[in-house]
Amino acid sequence: MPEMNFSNVFPVLYNGMKPVVRGAFQTFSFPFADTVMFTMVAFSLNKRKTFHKIYIWGLLISAGLIAIISIRNLL
Repeated sequence: MPEMNFSNVFPVLYNGMKPVVRGAFQTFSFPFADTVMFTMVAFSLNKRKTFHKIYIWGLLISAGLIAIISIRNLL
């Protein structure tokens, strides 16, 4: 924690929006590419409501963890 430098976050969008979008797509396409396969499995299950609830929670938790880790690495 003492080595974290919050000035690494600035300047935001120094080179425009294009590098940000490109980096975001590359960052999130790898861990969430499996969601396509899991959605095909979701339609074959009988208890769809329970599966969707668990699936959405897992997706939100993993997205939050990736965001926290990315910010930690940036700082």
